[in-house]
Amino acid sequence: MSTIVLSRGIDAIGAGRKFRIYINDELVAKLGRSDRISLEVGAGKHVLRARLDWLRSAPLSVRIEADEVINVEVSAGGRAVSFVGTFLKSESALDLIVKPHV
Repeated sequence: MSTIVLSRGIDAIGAGRKFRIYINDELVAKLGRSDRISLEVGAGKHVLRARLDWLRSAPLSVRIEADEVINVEVSAGGRAVSFVGTFLKSESALDLIVKPHV
């Protein structure tokens, strides 16, 4: 099996709240502050999304090979605290970033 490792980045938005993480439109995890979760997935293309109340990330498409590990960090960047990010473009207020494997 392949693995997607989800971790929560450092942010001040919703510090006491949990990000809801979806893979292929299925809720797979809730990430609290400093959480790190490993999820086994099948090889192939997967679409990840994050939500925190009405704030969302843009979809992140990843292609994962058999036995590969992909690290993805979710955080509330600067857009999450701006008027535009919070109210006008809430669908891209959160960040999902593929990080190098260490």
